[in-house]
Amino acid sequence: MSSEENQPLLSSPLPSDSSYLPTSRSDIREDKFTLPTPVGPTYFDLGFMWFTVATSGVILFTGTLWWILFQANSSLFLLHPTCMSFALVFVTEGVLLLQRTETVEQKEEGAHTHKWFQIIGLISAICGFAVIVSNKAIHAKEHFYSAHGKAGLTTIILLSIQASFGLVMLVFPSALGGVRQAKAMYKYHRLSGYLGLFLIWLTALGGTQANWTLSQFDHVWVWLLAISLVAIGVGFRVRINKMKIK
Repeated sequence: MSSEENQPLLSSPLPSDSSYLPTSRSDIREDKFTLPTPVGPTYFDLGFMWFTVATSGVILFTGTLWWILFQANSSLFLLHPTCMSFALVFVTEGVLLLQRTETVEQKEEGAHTHKWFQIIGLISAICGFAVIVSNKAIHAKEHFYSAHGKAGLTTIILLSIQASFGLVMLVFPSALGGVRQAKAMYKYHRLSGYLGLFLIWLTALGGTQANWTLSQFDHVWVWLLAISLVAIGVGFRVRINKMKIK
């Protein structure tokens, strides 16, 4: 195996036949179109619009949650939704920022940002998980008996596996057989990443229907609206051709 194949993925040149490189100008501008304006033709970036829609959902959800937490009586438990809200923000935005990178430079910068966002998101989720486990232990309550608790445990496990695998692909591609082999596994990492994103939001929705949350804020339509915005924004930015599983 050549020394080049052992280099970290982000510092390695992309192969000329890489399927995710734009092949023409039309590929690069596939989600952009021109609108006539008083100052002349203006490009409208549909991808950015969907990014804004998804981010608006994130802001609505976390903003509402933080408003609830700000008014609640201080307790150890409050650290759980606080940490999990940061996990939601960083995991979701980390996915959004990487979805529509096009040039080699954008891909490398996007991968670096994605890596750190996911690391921060995972750490936040682990902290939130540790808080709720400790809180239940202090009050002698049963662990993982509810659907929300079971979904949370499943999500933490999946996010940990996902982050570990992604880090290996980026930093230690030789462990997967080299740079080319690591890049060939991108589609699996991407697909499982969307599954993880779905689970973390499903778990968050379950948390909004917990007894404590309902006692503070009983307006489920707000949560559903926020999650719908995230789902629409992320969904319309997905490139199905990048997830072809052979």
